[in-house]
Amino acid sequence: MGQDPIAPRGPPGYYRGRMNLSRPRRVVGWILAAMLLVAAAGWWALPDLIRLQVNARLNAIPGYSGRVGWVSVDLRHHSYTLHDFLVVKRNGRVHWPYFYSPAIEIAVGWRPEGRGGLCGRVRAQSASITFVQGADADRSQMDVDARWTRAAHAIFPLPITRLEIAGGSMLYLDTCRRPNLALSLTDLHVLAQDRAPTATSPWSASIALEACCLGGGRLAALVLSDPATAQPHFAFSARVDAVSLPALNELFVAYADVGLKGGTLGMRLQIDGRDGHFAGFIKPSFEHLEFAPVGGKGRGLGQEIIGSLAAVAANVMKRQVEARLEDQIPIAGDFGDSRNDFLAAVKAVLRAGGRISLAQPVTVTSQ
Repeated sequence: MGQDPIAPRGPPGYYRGRMNLSRPRRVVGWILAAMLLVAAAGWWALPDLIRLQVNARLNAIPGYSGRVGWVSVDLRHHSYTLHDFLVVKRNGRVHWPYFYSPAIEIAVGWRPEGRGGLCGRVRAQSASITFVQGADADRSQMDVDARWTRAAHAIFPLPITRLEIAGGSMLYLDTCRRPNLALSLTDLHVLAQDRAPTATSPWSASIALEACCLGGGRLAALVLSDPATAQPHFAFSARVDAVSLPALNELFVAYADVGLKGGTLGMRLQIDGRDGHFAGFIKPSFEHLEFAPVGGKGRGLGQEIIGSLAAVAANVMKRQVEARLEDQIPIAGDFGDSRNDFLAAVKAVLRAGGRISLAQPVTVTSQ
């Protein structure tokens, strides 16, 4: 008799062993499927998890609250975007948002130039910030202090090596004046980034700024600094060109008791700071001036900051009307305690610039 052609061929137990091997494979398949389901659920829930965490940290800022409308994630570019980002003063007595941006993109990558470690790159689109000087602290939002760096670190704990603001704006409002005084920068572009120090350039960070200012003028500024030093160490330069003075008449009337009917303004500013001291100059230039004195009122905190520049112009106009100014107005002084906040340092520089000759250095102490 011949062998049955469909009978099993092979050693005894051969097919039984192959069927036993298929069971672990099915288990591995189920595990992989479960892992894929978990990954899909995590991907679906990740934007909401980021949004909830960011909103919780924004609402922990002292005196302020905030929210993010929604979040999009781009794993291919290792980034996520916070949409409809808003920060307001919590007491509800200031009617302008402190900060708003329709989209803030945060990307994660490696530090440039082989310095190692993860870092972040941030780009804020059409961001706007509004400072308000009100009748009291509850009606003002002039805060520029450590609370914002702490909030930024809580939202994104990695070091940020590049920060860009594209198409932004900055507004200063003084609601104590009638009519209210408003000063703005539009078409604002800011780029802050890490630098690699060299033998000829010790700076490890830079901030470049360009914007349109009042009167159709153009502002350009550059800050080079070394943030690792205990005392401020920086080189600051700025230039303002082709400002129509009649557009600033309200500013000069409010802060310098001078009314302007015509003329243009240009200005150069250069300040170097090191070891707690700063020195530099302001070089304004005026052309075709037409002005008249008017009655004035007292000054407040915000008025001092902006009014110092107006005082420079008023002093120079009294000395040299209808001529192009070629003098450099010296600035020198002390920052005082290294723990000074940003506004205190700015006030020190502007107070120094408000004097044609500075007999004693200006020292600012911590508040």
